[in-house]
Amino acid sequence: MDKEQREELALRMGRHCKTDGLSRTGVEGLHLYRQSAPNAEFPVAYQPSLCVVAQGEKQALLGGELYRYAAGRYLVVTVALPLVCQVTRATAAEPYLCAQLDLEPRLLAELLAEQPAGPYAGPYAGQPVEGPLDNASRAIFVGDADHALADGLLRLLRLLDAPRDIPALAALITREICYRLLQGGNGRNIARAVLPGGRTRSIGEVIEVLKRDLTRHIRVEDMADMAHMSPSGFYAHFKAVTAVSPLQYHKRLRLLEARRLMLAEAADAADAAFQVGYASASQFSREYARMFGAPPMADALRLRAANGLDASGRG
Repeated sequence: MDKEQREELALRMGRHCKTDGLSRTGVEGLHLYRQSAPNAEFPVAYQPSLCVVAQGEKQALLGGELYRYAAGRYLVVTVALPLVCQVTRATAAEPYLCAQLDLEPRLLAELLAEQPAGPYAGPYAGQPVEGPLDNASRAIFVGDADHALADGLLRLLRLLDAPRDIPALAALITREICYRLLQGGNGRNIARAVLPGGRTRSIGEVIEVLKRDLTRHIRVEDMADMAHMSPSGFYAHFKAVTAVSPLQYHKRLRLLEARRLMLAEAADAADAAFQVGYASASQFSREYARMFGAPPMADALRLRAANGLDASGRG
């Protein structure tokens, strides 16, 4: 994107997101995030989404891999991932500003199916969508927001000042933004997550099952059956996509949901532990402190007293 696009994006985001944290908008699936100072590392659960930065800089840690994105760049997550995030550049005068758009696999799959040259006709047309199991298999990546993508996002943000146009135009513009993503340099990575039979899509479907019932005690063999893979193959594919093992992933999801319950719904530690499937309060406390750096209630009190960080951690 060019300088004028970045400046208008920042202006419109700032107009509709005046306080730190996550703000919902009148456009379904569009959220704005503001942070007026750098913050500490914060474990969060990212859902499939596109995050475009207009101002400031942020980083996300997945396993031992660091992903940085600043003004004019985007981050895309194609399956739900537990990340450790940190805003690294922001001031009161120039806060970190980001627009996040939820990504719907169904819409992406429709757009891929409509391509005239086959199921995928982006810049990598003719190449296999699935590649070797390496870091390129991750369900997270960053890139430069090109002029066309930024233009679509700007038109979506302009609708916030013309709310009566939202019902007629928002879905069309969202569809265009998704199309631009598929046609961009990371289009093949996105295609992996939605094409039928692809391993990333299979992993994503298993993750959705895990999210629906966090109390369920599930074995890797059970997850492999859901994905129609052998246990060893599933384990390798899952770790390639998420950077962690299936059981580590499940544990992180449960702990993140427990933290959300304590922050957003004022649950106490015992109740939060029970709601996410822990039978042992001491085990929950140990694993929680290992992940978040403090026992459950101490961590919740610290966050409430800090600066109102949003428990979903999006943006």
